[in-house]
Amino acid sequence: MYYREIAEKNNCINNRYIVNEYLGRGGFSKVMKCYDQLRNCQVALKMISDKGFDDRREIEIMKILASATDPRANIAIKYLDSFTFNKRDYMVIELSGINLYDFLYDNREIPYSLSFIRSVARQTVQFLSYLHSRGIIHCDIKPENIMLKKDNYEVVTITDDTCANPDIVKYQHTRVPIHDEIKVIDFGLATFSENRLHFSTVGTRPYCSPEMLLQDGWSYATDLWSVGCTLLEMYVGYQIFTGKSEREQLLKMEMVLGKFPQILSHDSHYFSKSGYVICETPHNFDPSPLHRLIDHSRHPQFLDFCTQLLCLNPEKRITCTNALNHPFLNYID
Repeated sequence: MYYREIAEKNNCINNRYIVNEYLGRGGFSKVMKCYDQLRNCQVALKMISDKGFDDRREIEIMKILASATDPRANIAIKYLDSFTFNKRDYMVIELSGINLYDFLYDNREIPYSLSFIRSVARQTVQFLSYLHSRGIIHCDIKPENIMLKKDNYEVVTITDDTCANPDIVKYQHTRVPIHDEIKVIDFGLATFSENRLHFSTVGTRPYCSPEMLLQDGWSYATDLWSVGCTLLEMYVGYQIFTGKSEREQLLKMEMVLGKFPQILSHDSHYFSKSGYVICETPHNFDPSPLHRLIDHSRHPQFLDFCTQLLCLNPEKRITCTNALNHPFLNYID
């Protein structure tokens, strides 16, 4: 209803952008597909809601990426312009395709192929390596924030390259993206690494690192954790860490990844004296350890890669530099 009211009252924003379609909304923004009458092309217009914090940081970060000469920065969605209209802030960004979450949902939650996961992983880590080199943490890497540059896909018969439970879906038909180029979006929660004043809740819970949940601070390692959650979801077809609270989320991490290291388990509010999460087992939750979620006999390199991304100790979690040298990302399909 909100979008319809905008369209009815004002289909042209700032006397330039004609609203064609409403693409969605997040916690802090709303995005529209618009025709830019000056550029004579379609763009995405992001209307920024009242977040309760200074949104100029998001624009500043996107300007840094847009002006960069490093090709790794091109993996980010391109910033084109920003303006204020009717007391609301807008950003103009390039238009991309569907995000990885919606593609998975539209594809009946059939997992992506391992070769496609590898390509997404390589591009995402390449981009983060540039972002981190500029002292910036994204803080909200997830399938919804990774877009396909183009929507084109083909329908193929599922083969052994399909990831989890191939026997269940084998010989079915599935959509496969024709182009694997991606765009990372949404820098609304991004921050500079030296900025210690951030939000009490950072990111989206299923992709939040344990140190973020425990409010022990964040670092570049938090982005790598989110990459691990994203790749694992692409592999199995569903979210793994879906706790309804921080406590339940920590318990699910413990069940999948093992006991928390002492560097994190010192919080008596969440952990017992022996270092285990204090929480009853969630209803209807029968988790599998990581080596069972990932077929270690067929995909040992991917298992090792995710194990290092999802290391509970942020100080020992794999870095972008080491990730780019990992055998999983350097395997030639």
